[in-house]
Amino acid sequence: MNPTDDPRLLLLLRLLDAAPLVMWAQDKEGIFTMSAGSGLAALGSKPGEWGGRNGLADWKGTAVVIDGDDSDGW
Repeated sequence: MNPTDDPRLLLLLRLLDAAPLVMWAQDKEGIFTMSAGSGLAALGSKPGEWGGRNGLADWKGTAVVIDGDDSDGW
């Protein structure tokens, strides 16, 4: 099955292309497993470009990184 056959996924992909948003996923070690969205251009990046990079190490000490304590569920 083609992922774009799912109307919910297709809507999400269109939203990510139309609005200046960034969606990403990281594993437990902080390695990016995906990055998507037209908002990446404002960061000088392209979709998928962050894959394999360690976001925690790359952005350590910047305001972008939030404390990893997820005890509150966030």
